[in-house]
Amino acid sequence: MDTVPASSNSVVVAPQSSAWDTHLQPAGCSNCRQAFLVPAGRLGESCPVCARAALEPQPAVLQPRPPERILPFTQERAAVRSHLDAFIQPVWFKPPDLNVDRLMERLTVVYWPMWLVDATLDGSWQAEVGFDYQVKSSQESFRSGSWVSQEVVETRVRWEPRVGQIRRRFENIVTPALMDHNAHLEKTGPYQLDVSQPFESEDIEGAVLHLPDMQPENAWPIARDQFVSAAARDCQTAAAVKHLREFSLQVEYSDQNWTQLLLPLYTTRYVDDEGQQHPIWINGQTGKVYGVRMASQKQGQKWGLISLGAALLVFIFSLLLTGLGAVLPPAAALGGLFVLVSAGLLLTAAVLALWPWQWNRSQPDS
Repeated sequence: MDTVPASSNSVVVAPQSSAWDTHLQPAGCSNCRQAFLVPAGRLGESCPVCARAALEPQPAVLQPRPPERILPFTQERAAVRSHLDAFIQPVWFKPPDLNVDRLMERLTVVYWPMWLVDATLDGSWQAEVGFDYQVKSSQESFRSGSWVSQEVVETRVRWEPRVGQIRRRFENIVTPALMDHNAHLEKTGPYQLDVSQPFESEDIEGAVLHLPDMQPENAWPIARDQFVSAAARDCQTAAAVKHLREFSLQVEYSDQNWTQLLLPLYTTRYVDDEGQQHPIWINGQTGKVYGVRMASQKQGQKWGLISLGAALLVFIFSLLLTGLGAVLPPAAALGGLFVLVSAGLLLTAAVLALWPWQWNRSQPDS
């Protein structure tokens, strides 16, 4: 039997009010509709998630207790700079704003949340448990003109029903706290959660905290499945079996406690030729970089026109050499060579002008 967590434990923090005895204030983004806790000095800056609107003061819904655990940053600024440089290197024609110095100037320390859920399970379980056993048989094969018998040992599983009682408290079951949690992980890559540390308010000094948009009552179905999986592992261990299937629980969940685990993230941003802001994310633990790398079509067109101009000049020069060939035959041959050079420059002009457009089409949706 489920006990859905009550949202009445949450508190509303007003704008310009500090949260959890820190210097962080609630703010929000009008574009992506996400809420944050930010230092007062960062109000008015671009949203670290979408980079499409400024952070503005707004009320926020918080758990009364501060986060319980935090994953430390293991990527220092020098390493982040190297990761960003490698990330933008494949772009031939970069917008002026897409350079490492500007990206590092805008580097922001962000933590995004997961729920840590505690609960006591009291009730019964049932499942089928499997025991390995071996079956001997023989296999006949025709070799060297005669039949040969070979013994074969096959491992099979014998399934038996089991039922039992469970009263167990599970702590720090990790559950998503954001609606787009999986999308976040696709961008940042996975985190090693077992190296988390107890939270200290000094850890988030000057940082931006992304607040949960999935409240406990909405996150509970996912958390419940995690509790079932944890209980199944315990019951399998208690039954001393290698295999378990068709596991189900009939339990009450009591004494629930919801806190947060904070995951480290760097964000930065740049502006493309059209004035559009693009965020870039860097996993603070692994250094994986994600973002849209827009090429500059203006730069491509500029160098395409330069190459086109060079092609025309070379072609005109080739015509002069060809005309000179009437009185100096070797000049005609040289003129033919310069025709090929002008054709190559013309092809290069087309490639330079079209490459940014083709590259930008290959970029993921931001």
